[in-house]
Amino acid sequence: MLRRNKAPKSRWVLITVVFLGIIILLITGVVLVRILNVFSQSHFDGHHELIVEFTKSSKAVAVVAFSPDNHTASVLWIKAPQVDTHYLEKQLQVPFDATVNSQSNAVSLKQMVTDLFFHNVRAHSKLTLIDAFNLLVFTYTLPSSAISQNEIDLSETQSTGTNSVGQLFIDHTLYNETASVSIVNATGVSGVGNSVAKALTNIGANVIAVNTSNKIENTSKLTFVGKKQYSPLRISEVLGIPMSTFPTPSLSDIMIVIGKDQLGKGIF
Repeated sequence: MLRRNKAPKSRWVLITVVFLGIIILLITGVVLVRILNVFSQSHFDGHHELIVEFTKSSKAVAVVAFSPDNHTASVLWIKAPQVDTHYLEKQLQVPFDATVNSQSNAVSLKQMVTDLFFHNVRAHSKLTLIDAFNLLVFTYTLPSSAISQNEIDLSETQSTGTNSVGQLFIDHTLYNETASVSIVNATGVSGVGNSVAKALTNIGANVIAVNTSNKIENTSKLTFVGKKQYSPLRISEVLGIPMSTFPTPSLSDIMIVIGKDQLGKGIF
């Protein structure tokens, strides 16, 4: 009786197993890359302040400061003639880290973060699902006494950036580092330097000087002295200006030169 050759069958089984293994590795790699990408794009680190604008309707907004550094949250309910992030930042003189288009009937912070988590895709926010989950957990661990709530009607208020509003959004890590900040207005537009100084002061920065340059700069820059601490990182983030180090000591720990490229953006 002739013996049947089983080698080809074994070889095909081996090839199939190897092929499936490669496919599984590729899929796993893609999933891991996407997960890492989500983490890298996340904004709330659970240690430092995050200021979020929740748009509720065409004339109603809630601006929330989540402050894990002192385990509190501040909610400012706003009625405004228009709901526009640039307009609100200019009126309040407070920079926002993110916006959420909730369009919900939520009347409490817990309801807002719950909606954000379960309807994250529809929120049209740059906050990731990881951010939404972390904000949900953080908010639900806060006692009611740690959540302050205030209201303002911008349609009836002509002044901007009042002290009572600014105190709601103090970044305590930024405040406690006390890094000195000097600002140079090189835009050619009067008042820009003071507006930026007010906005940074409202989140806890230690602004010691505001000057106007005779030379107009097209590109803004932020430079700092010494080690890279939280303060220059935070200020660079909220202003959208890249950082670099001072070659030599300067008047302040951080120097901001505001150029024409920032006009019309955020608080500018």
